[in-house]
Formats: sequence, C-alpha cells, structure tokens
Amino acid sequence: MPAVARQTQRALGLVRGGLHGRHQAAADAGEQRSDERAAHQAWTKRERCHTLHSLEIPVEALIIVANTPAGRLYVVATPIGNLADLSPRARAMLESCTLIAAEDTRHTGAMLRHFGISRPLVALHDHNEQQRAPELVRELSRGAQIALVSDAGTPAISDPGYDLVCAAAAAGIEILAIPGPCAAVAALSIAALPTDRFCFEGFLPRSGRDRAERLAAVAAEPRTTVLFE
Repeated sequence: MPAVARQTQRALGLVRGGLHGRHQAAADAGEQRSDERAAHQAWTKRERCHTLHSLEIPVEALIIVANTPAGRLYVVATPIGNLADLSPRARAMLESCTLIAAEDTRHTGAMLRHFGISRPLVALHDHNEQQRAPELVRELSRGAQIALVSDAGTPAISDPGYDLVCAAAAAGIEILAIPGPCAAVAALSIAALPTDRFCFEGFLPRSGRDRAERLAAVAAEPRTTVLFE
C-alpha cells in the first residue's frame, strides 16, 4: 500500500507539473502577443498606458472648435390697438431675444416700456430693409435670436419684414411665427361677409391710374376682398 500511494502521488505530481508548464507557456505567449500589439498601436488600454513612455510614440494634441449654432428669427405679432392683446408667449420672446427689429423703434419702445421690457432695438422699415436684412442675417448666423415686429399686427403682412424673412430663409436660418393679432383677419371676422373664400389686396395705390385699375380688378373679384386704406 505505501508503494502504491507513493506511485499515485508521483503520478499526480507529474500531472500538476505538466498542467503548470502549459499554463505558464500560454501566459508567456499571451504576454508576448500583447507586447507585440502594443508596439503597433498608438493607444493601449488604460491599465497598460505606461507603455506609451517606453514606446516613445509622438502624441499630437488636437483642439476641436464647434461651430456656433445659428440663431432664429421670430416673427412676433403685436397688438393692433389694445396692449392687453400681447400674448404671454410674445412677451416672453421680446424679453429674452438678443435684439428686436422694429418698424418704428419709438412706437415699439413705448410698448416695451409699458411691459417693463428692455432689449436692444434696431429699425427695420420700408426705406432700409433691403440694406439692413443682410446685416441681421449675419447676426442670426452668429447665433442671435432676433424678434421681428411691426407697429401693429403681424409683420410682413403689408408691413416690413418680407425681405428679412426671405433673406433668412435663403441663408438656412430657422424662422418661427409667434402668432397673434392680424388686422385683416380681425376685420374679416366681424364683417358679416362670406369667409369661406376671400382675397387680401393689402394697400391700394394712393391715387391716379394705378388706383383706378386696381379698384376695377377688385370689383370683378367674386370672393370677399380685404383692403387696407
């Protein structure tokens, strides 16, 4: 029995020795492969980052500058006559925007003072809109949030703003409407005239042949017609 036991222990020792040798050989091979991968890679795992110093790999730091997101143009409707008609959303926009492009800065300034709003104002009217629109589009492209207002009602509806809206759209600027009072729709809603189909002619020519021709064309129009005078 003692001899059998000794032979069994010797056999187990050989088995353990063989397994240990294979394990050690596999570990050595794995480490060698890892070292070879590290020698060919600029970056290694965090636990092996010390190899960067021994490999003497040149490291270049890059600074990435993100483009400034473009701003937005808000077309904001303002009261026609009663300041209480300014919507909470319109008021919030006028309070938070970068600047306000107004048909008449004096008129809009009085409204802003009534609501305790203080924002930069720039004039945008019929006589300067084509020249000022590109300047405002540049501000929008730099991230400005611009509110467009007219003296009363909705801008660009027989009021300044059309050229700016077109220029902003052509530049890919997002344009949002802050709806509210509109004189044409308000008049139509109480006129007791058919409203299922109507046309809007805006302002008539002041006098002369152009005015007469426009009135003749309007007279032949079967739909309800809304005019500004």
